Amino acid sequence: MSNETVKVQVFPKILTPDPKVDFVTDTPNATISEVILTVLLPLLSACVHAVSFLIHTGGRRTQILFFINEQIFLVLPVLLGLTIWSDYLNALNLCLFCLFLLVVMLKSRVPLHQFLRHITTTISGDDTSYISVYKAIIQLLTAFTILAVDFHIFPRRFAKSESFGLGNMDLGVGIIIMSMGLTSPAARGIKTVTFKDLLKTVQSSFIIILLGCIRLILVKLTNYQEHVSEYGLYWNFFFTLACVRIIASIIQYFSQSLCNQLGYLVISLCLILTYQFLLSNFGLETFLVYGANGLNARSTFVDANREGIFSLIGFLSLYFIGIYHGAQLFKQHLTLQSKVKWLFVWFFVMIGTLQLSRYLITDISRQMANLSYYFFIVAINSFLLACTLLLQITIKTIAALNTKYDGVYKYGRLMTPLFHSISRHQLLYFMLANVFTGLINKIFNTLQMSHSGSIVLLGSYMGILNLIVILISEYF
Repeated sequence: MSNETVKVQVFPKILTPDPKVDFVTDTPNATISEVILTVLLPLLSACVHAVSFLIHTGGRRTQILFFINEQIFLVLPVLLGLTIWSDYLNALNLCLFCLFLLVVMLKSRVPLHQFLRHITTTISGDDTSYISVYKAIIQLLTAFTILAVDFHIFPRRFAKSESFGLGNMDLGVGIIIMSMGLTSPAARGIKTVTFKDLLKTVQSSFIIILLGCIRLILVKLTNYQEHVSEYGLYWNFFFTLACVRIIASIIQYFSQSLCNQLGYLVISLCLILTYQFLLSNFGLETFLVYGANGLNARSTFVDANREGIFSLIGFLSLYFIGIYHGAQLFKQHLTLQSKVKWLFVWFFVMIGTLQLSRYLITDISRQMANLSYYFFIVAINSFLLACTLLLQITIKTIAALNTKYDGVYKYGRLMTPLFHSISRHQLLYFMLANVFTGLINKIFNTLQMSHSGSIVLLGSYMGILNLIVILISEYF
């Protein structure tokens, strides 16, 4: 797809007094294929990690060995693939895939055609642990990239885009909010929202709002670098997260007749299509880019935080499409294989619709959470879920073909102790990652660090962060 055919606006780069802000401003765009390769990397790493326990089944594995194994197989490929080996993502993913296949063939001890026949054998749909793996992978990638983006070793095309465009970091907020809907009570079959439920949601959201306020105060007091055009002058991700939860609960409370799987799809599409209509035809897009006076003055509260406030509509639509997907994936009468097919259908439909949207309407904008961004997030989310589920089916098939692995099957699986800990404490993990990112940026001049120093620092950061969340999960 040529750049001339995509409807995208280019805005001049505005320099700031902070070199770290300038460093993450006006970055080049990544391609959709690069984004797909990026999310495949931790998935394939998780698979290699899972089957690695089937190579040697004897001996006692201590928690320390488990932790070291996870850092080597789960974290190291991401660390290298998103930094010094970023130009070789194709080769790195291919190597991981071939290694995975090699172990599968060696340990399944059956011909390939027999293995393929077993992998299509009906598997009950009551196992939803792959959803926790999928959410843990999202958090792992997010935690790494929010710090790595401040280093020269991290490719600029992977950073967040400006007003329009595509970067790997643009996935974060969209997928997290969609995954929040995916595992919500509504997705699990609770079809009505009572007033008591609404109050509980508001109360629990106060904790997230408090975290947002703490972050805002600390950023302003320490003069920490902030990319204002991301959410606005006083807005941040925590406020978006809390507002999406509260507004979604209010919509559910007053739309009880639509509280079913199809109803959530209708709500999602109505929200995003109406929002895009306002962006394209009523000057909302221009307002979000240039502000009320056209000079980006940010004079009023709404004007100062326009990106965070108005993008809520797009993120709300992602939350509701997440409920729609979750309602399908939590259906126990559907086989795992049928769910994989369903997810891949959604992926290909959304990719095709995304291309049409970019040609005919507008390019992807995470800043606005517009229609193209909606299609992009749903496509990548469906792909990530489908691959996670497909790889879990493969692991299950290996165990089914080899009865001697029954006793160690709990090790030969995608759900590792690290993934389990992250999925249990997602908000805490994300908060700790933000705290460590701020401290490291204050202590070190990340823009002047060598490649080797950057790798050591990033690896240490991930190791300490992962160790803390595992210890918290184990003892608290």
